[in-house]
Amino acid sequence: MHHTTDADLVTDCLAGSREAFAAIYDRYADQLHTTATSMLSDRDEAADVVQDVFVTAATRLGQLRDPSRLRA
Repeated sequence: MHHTTDADLVTDCLAGSREAFAAIYDRYADQLHTTATSMLSDRDEAADVVQDVFVTAATRLGQLRDPSRLRA
């Protein structure tokens, strides 16, 4: 499955595609982990934050007003 935009991924994820959610994770997890690590100075705590972010994203993805702004 190849997606070029966040909006495509959100649409497919909302339609039930686990692959789309995995692609969202692959696209943003490392970047989120790097940011969280720099803020917290603790890699394990940063990993917990990343997990929390993706749990929240999974439960609230349908609330996005503009799916193309997933990153924000």
